[in-house]
Amino acid sequence: MGRRNAGFRKNASFHGKANPNQQNGQNEKTRKPYNDIIRENEKFVKYYEKQGVCKPEEFNSFIASHKTDLPATFRITGSKTVAKKMLEIVQDH
Repeated sequence: MGRRNAGFRKNASFHGKANPNQQNGQNEKTRKPYNDIIRENEKFVKYYEKQGVCKPEEFNSFIASHKTDLPATFRITGSKTVAKKMLEIVQDH
């Protein structure tokens, strides 16, 4: 048996539709910058204070370290060969 609906195009319903962000050939900027992250949480501080995860004199630096930004990361996906090659490139630079 042949493939059902052989002439059917999956994305035919999207063909020819204009981008809703574009009007009269102009692209309106609708993206906005992220809001700053609020890094104050009284319940978080109280929880870790009660847990006793560090000495009381080190607690302020412990909380301050949680307020810092994490380093940026990315993921390499693909075949094992591609991933190894990408890893080599990243390590060389």
